[in-house]
Amino acid sequence: SIAEILGSRLMKVVQGVAVHHGSLSKDVRIQLEDDFKSSRLKALVATSSLELGIDIGDVSQVIQYMSPRQVSRLVQRVGRSGHTIKGTSKGTIICADPDDVFESHALLNLIHHGVLEEQEMCKNALDVLAHQIAGILMETEINKKMQTGTYGIMHTVHAGNEEPRDEIGITQLFEIIKRAYPYSTLSADDFLAVIDFMHDKRLLKKTERNTVHKMSSTRIYYYENLSTIPSVEKYLVKDTATNKVISVLDEDFVSFLEVNDSFITKGLPWRILDIDQDRRIVMVEAAEDINAAIPDWEGEEIPTSFEVSQEVGSIKRRVKEFVTEFLGKEKIKKMDENKLTEAAAHVAKHVKVHSDAIVDYLDLDLISNHGLDYLPDDNTILIEGWNEVAVMHVAGGLNANRTLAEVLGHLLSTQYKSTVKTLVDPYRIAFIFQAKADPVVIKGLLTKLARSQDLDSILQDVVSRHKLFKYKFIHIGKMFYLFKEAPRISDNFIQYFQGSPVYKETLRDVYSSYYDLKHAKEILNRINQGSMVIHTARVQKLTSVGMRALVRSHGSELIAPIEPTSEIIKAFKAKLLGKSVVLFCTHCGKDWITFIGSLPDQGKIKCPKCGSSMVALVPGFVNVSDVKKLFTKKKLSKEEKEYKMRLERSAGIISSAGKRGVIALSSYGVGPTKAASLLSRNYKDENEFFAALLEAQKTFIRTRRFWEFH
Repeated sequence: SIAEILGSRLMKVVQGVAVHHGSLSKDVRIQLEDDFKSSRLKALVATSSLELGIDIGDVSQVIQYMSPRQVSRLVQRVGRSGHTIKGTSKGTIICADPDDVFESHALLNLIHHGVLEEQEMCKNALDVLAHQIAGILMETEINKKMQTGTYGIMHTVHAGNEEPRDEIGITQLFEIIKRAYPYSTLSADDFLAVIDFMHDKRLLKKTERNTVHKMSSTRIYYYENLSTIPSVEKYLVKDTATNKVISVLDEDFVSFLEVNDSFITKGLPWRILDIDQDRRIVMVEAAEDINAAIPDWEGEEIPTSFEVSQEVGSIKRRVKEFVTEFLGKEKIKKMDENKLTEAAAHVAKHVKVHSDAIVDYLDLDLISNHGLDYLPDDNTILIEGWNEVAVMHVAGGLNANRTLAEVLGHLLSTQYKSTVKTLVDPYRIAFIFQAKADPVVIKGLLTKLARSQDLDSILQDVVSRHKLFKYKFIHIGKMFYLFKEAPRISDNFIQYFQGSPVYKETLRDVYSSYYDLKHAKEILNRINQGSMVIHTARVQKLTSVGMRALVRSHGSELIAPIEPTSEIIKAFKAKLLGKSVVLFCTHCGKDWITFIGSLPDQGKIKCPKCGSSMVALVPGFVNVSDVKKLFTKKKLSKEEKEYKMRLERSAGIISSAGKRGVIALSSYGVGPTKAASLLSRNYKDENEFFAALLEAQKTFIRTRRFWEFH
């Protein structure tokens, strides 16, 4: 993590520094907090693990690395310092790029105006509703409360020898739920749909009297779902080149992955070769295209809100106004670098933003060709096109921009009949085409979308087929007892449940966590009304602000992904040469253990006892004593004869190929037939030989489920 990297670098230059994050054990975290309170530690590098909770004592200053994205987070974090009645909180933000500079100033402006982000309360969560219904049915005091008229009328049922059951009227139950503010707007249709779903899953019993009562499974369901945070199994991710575990994935995430999918873990992209459900192992190889990969976990970037992004746009609009005032309209298009620097220094005094960030924003090429008005701000959208890339600058915040990106990406893919990839941040949407990008087409679709008011329906159609939706559907499905373990489900399976409480709750959860329909609609309304204008420009190169739409997707400057090329072959080769193997002489029966790397590079490998070159490699899972019996027994079964022939073929390969034969046969998934085929080829160097072995191993891993092992 960035916290670990910052901590390790600080520890090299100063003493009394430690790192605090949620992955540490409770005891370690408490010890670090105690050491910090008692001044044994001078500084703690922390994630949000210290954002809330106990008071950590006398903090002189808080240093925030990169923008905290939200006003509330900045106030909470900096508020850790000067934490007394008369104290003054002191904080410093270290900015990583010009976006950070503008955003940090926007946060400070909002703080000074007493503005915090609007906090959206989670409303009408249907999975929590189902759990609460089960809890009410289990209430031990329900008889007393119903008899006193608090919750309605209690019914008692006697059917033969069946024990009496407590029932509650569905209408009364609905009234109870509606009293809670988060469910005050719950519709009767959604409530009844949850009741019917629970009845179908035997989580409660619905009677003809329009009442419900608990069943034997109600209690189990209730206590197995006390938390909305699911307990999930873990899958090990193993690199085929080194056979080492590189990370761990949640089963929910693995459940929507397929062979050949790419994902990012430990800052690097990996391609899936096989998913072993029984052993819970995902076999991968290094991939090169980080843009084609998806993140390896559910957690997401802290979203910059619409309000903060608009404030950034407002600052940029004031920059344009001060530049116009300083230079005059007639001189703006003739501005050179010297005048640009001079203007930026002047403007910086008024808007309190560093002049370097202002210079970055004031793109000379764009201004000289199109004018200052084309620069994006809170009321101006710029769509610039360059080769196969178009960048739409819109100050909508992360989730509103993601909403627009999903819909526009879908519309563009449909129009071009090929996939159009999108990259999103709080200030830009990048569209990556498979042909030349046309910003005018994007403007046309955006304008049409603003007039049509089709955002909701298109977004739902796109999101419901998204892998993220499948991931969330599995999580919520488990909460509803639709399934107990994370299954591998198809899109058709999900569409079958369209309209069900599971589907509706998944949509609500995804919308509230990742999208911002409210402000996306506000942007479209402003476009339709003309208060937000759209400019298009074909450029010889992307503006520096536009280029960051592509750069930001590759991670921060602290963690630079290494290119997975020859290093993979090198690691694979080292692993094989360091491997110990059992060799067996088919002539005299002598067996011995040796390291592959210690075998002679040239010439034949001979038995140390009799000198024969007919030496076979014994697989690690085979007992050597059983191998010896194959060459001493007079009568062999069919299986024994076949295995003896396999060993003799192995000996023939090693006799003719020497050390390379042992290397090939010791590679995972490479048997005598494949080894003979690989060894018959000509290779320009040793690395090419090992690359062929690695490819054969990957092919075996992909196809092994179709093979029968003996």
